[in-house]
Amino acid sequence: MSASKGSSRVCHDATLKPRPAQQPRIPIWVGGRRSASIRRTVRLGDVWMPYLISPEAIGRGAAEMTEQAEKAGRPPGELSIALFAWASVDADRTRAREQAIAAVGKTYNMDFRPLADKVLLAGTPDDVVSRIGEYAAHGVREIVFAIAGDDRQRDRTEECLVNEVLPRLREL
Repeated sequence: MSASKGSSRVCHDATLKPRPAQQPRIPIWVGGRRSASIRRTVRLGDVWMPYLISPEAIGRGAAEMTEQAEKAGRPPGELSIALFAWASVDADRTRAREQAIAAVGKTYNMDFRPLADKVLLAGTPDDVVSRIGEYAAHGVREIVFAIAGDDRQRDRTEECLVNEVLPRLREL
């Protein structure tokens, strides 16, 4: 399919091989934290995926999504919630937190100290499992992790996530 400025063409005989495993189609994930992203999810998508958001704000978004879905005639349970989360996990809580603040602050060019405890997954494996539990309690069913930290912290975080956090998430 190709499009040029001012016109568009639709290709009706296109095929996708191999076919996607998800049937009848690949799920559509819509990112964003504001109401507009929730409205887009209800209208066009399957999964709402906010980022840099507190568990409580997820809960408010979930309630709004349910209300919007009912108005749109979407069946309950047809939509779900994922989270894009910056994570830094370490046996040393302070080191994990400081690495997360530095890495995410650099990415967004702002001071994340005031927001760290509200929107980042940073701390010991127990801290992170507990925090993920808070998100799960507000409707999050899937998480996309972004590792926050320098190379050494990334290695520590990946090891802690794989060996100490992820195995415990099935309990949630």
